[in-house]
Amino acid sequence: MSEGLGWLIAATLLGAAIVVTWLVLLVRIARSDLEPKWKWAALVPVVTPFSAWRADHRRAVVVWGALFAAYVLVRILW
Repeated sequence: MSEGLGWLIAATLLGAAIVVTWLVLLVRIARSDLEPKWKWAALVPVVTPFSAWRADHRRAVVVWGALFAAYVLVRILW
């Protein structure tokens, strides 16, 4: 396996993990007692971590942030 293929697989898996984590955050926000304006704002991917943080789902936000940072690192190194 070439080095480039390894980076591609890593970026793809991290991207998929970010999307799945984002969907989990959306479901948790939808089921929370958060204000409706923050629930609607969570549909924008950039705002989702802030809405989840306000809904007290801090551990999931940290996981999402770590995955995002790893994805950016892989993209920089690739």
